[in-house]
Amino acid sequence: MPSALQSEPSIYIGCCVVLWGVELGLRAALLSTGVLMAIAFGSLWATAVLETMDGKLNIAAWRWLFFIEGIVTVTVGVLSMWLLPDYPRNTRWLNVEERCLAQLRRGRYGLRRS
Repeated sequence: MPSALQSEPSIYIGCCVVLWGVELGLRAALLSTGVLMAIAFGSLWATAVLETMDGKLNIAAWRWLFFIEGIVTVTVGVLSMWLLPDYPRNTRWLNVEERCLAQLRRGRYGLRRS
């Protein structure tokens, strides 16, 4: 996010809609919302772990947080190898029209290999 627009997210999202259109503006809005939600709930979750897990099994709370976050990260990384598609043509959860649109966009932006 450009530094000049960090103080006013509503201006940033509005600029995205004007510059990129509604679809990409909506994507930027969802991404920004997801980041804010992750920061808010991640901090609450980390605080709960740090306050309740200290001394359990003679392990410090910060180590519990490190272990738990590491396990979640590795799990998401391994699952993403099977859940994320390689190319639009072999994506099971897109219909025919969406596959054609994705392949058209790949060709438009120079990503020819599919």
